[in-house]
Amino acid sequence: MTGCLSAGCSSREAQHDTGTLAAEHSIPLTTVEFAGHRYVARVDVGLGETVPLMIHGNSRMFLSLTHAIGAKVNGAPVRATERYGYSSKGRGSLRVARVRLGGATFPEIPPVPVFDFTENGDTTVQGMLGVPFLVAARAAVDFSRDRLLLGVAERAE
Repeated sequence: MTGCLSAGCSSREAQHDTGTLAAEHSIPLTTVEFAGHRYVARVDVGLGETVPLMIHGNSRMFLSLTHAIGAKVNGAPVRATERYGYSSKGRGSLRVARVRLGGATFPEIPPVPVFDFTENGDTTVQGMLGVPFLVAARAAVDFSRDRLLLGVAERAE
């Protein structure tokens, strides 16, 4: 799935047995308590290490990051451009070259919002993957196995 962001991608090079859905990648999810039970995946946003991102099924953002992670990616604090979120740091934006998740690489990331969920920024999740990411990745959550499936077939085969 490397380099594939369109909903029409169809490579099957690394198909995983996911029970009922064929998928190119199957990523383990953990559940955390964060204003309710949330699924979290470990994602590389260009730091060479993974960070915990919430899988957010009703966020309009492709990807968002907290100020702590945004500063690491940016090499400096991310400047606030508006009041937003749950902290006085507000909301800024930065560019992320690519996202890597479970063997899949997603380049050409839209501008990434940066904001905190709490005033001190100390939370179990350090951002989120939203609906635009989930659609582009042709993702599905396998609730019975706590897995995020990427590259799910558009039609049953």
